[in-house]
Amino acid sequence: MNDNLVRQIEKAGISQYKLSRETGIPYTTLSRLKRGTLDINNCTSEVVYRLSLYLGCGMEEILNPVRFLSGIKGTYKGYSYHWEVEGNKDVLVIGKGDKELLRDPSVATVNRKYYNSSKVFAEMEIDIRIEKEEADILCKNTD
Repeated sequence: MNDNLVRQIEKAGISQYKLSRETGIPYTTLSRLKRGTLDINNCTSEVVYRLSLYLGCGMEEILNPVRFLSGIKGTYKGYSYHWEVEGNKDVLVIGKGDKELLRDPSVATVNRKYYNSSKVFAEMEIDIRIEKEEADILCKNTD
């Protein structure tokens, strides 16, 4: 936990004491962050901003990764879909009624760019599934 922050502090080659003294962030806060008993993502934006300014990096470079797609859900053409977290991946789950039809962990990694297109992406996967089912029916009818 807080690996990005710890890496940036080590890269700067400074002690927690110096970091505390020069940023005004309490030493105990920095100690808890380094030990992982306090998640950097739960700190105030002021603390994160001060650290990023002092360390000469962007705020996103010291924050922990965030699951962008988890919890997004919807329906499309009679199918339901939702995104879950599985390991270090966002997983698209497609179902119809109570039946789960697809659980695909390969479709998206943790990436902010997928957030805005998550609905379109899920709908494309459903369209592909529908087209495959239609093709299977056509192939059976030609046998």
